[in-house]
Amino acid sequence: MTLQSAEDDSHSDAIQFRRRLGVVIRNLRTERRLTQQALADASTLTRVFIGQLEKGSTNVAIDTLFLVCRTLGITFSELVIKAQAGTNAEPNSSRRRKRSS
Repeated sequence: MTLQSAEDDSHSDAIQFRRRLGVVIRNLRTERRLTQQALADASTLTRVFIGQLEKGSTNVAIDTLFLVCRTLGITFSELVIKAQAGTNAEPNSSRRRKRSS
């Protein structure tokens, strides 16, 4: 493996992890019946930023994740473990049921 391919793999892993973090945050937010705006207000962030965070389309500071975790009632460690393991990282299957014809 070359240094460049190792860097590419590491970058790809980081992107995937960021996306899993976002899915976990979205699922926790919806389980708590919070809108993006309510989470943003309680975390002193913007709704647009919460949307970007949930999509995994932005880098986020650890301090900001701590704010979001506090608002969602979980620890930073719990968030990271869920994202790393993929626990609670899949969209809620009950919402995506196919309709019978």
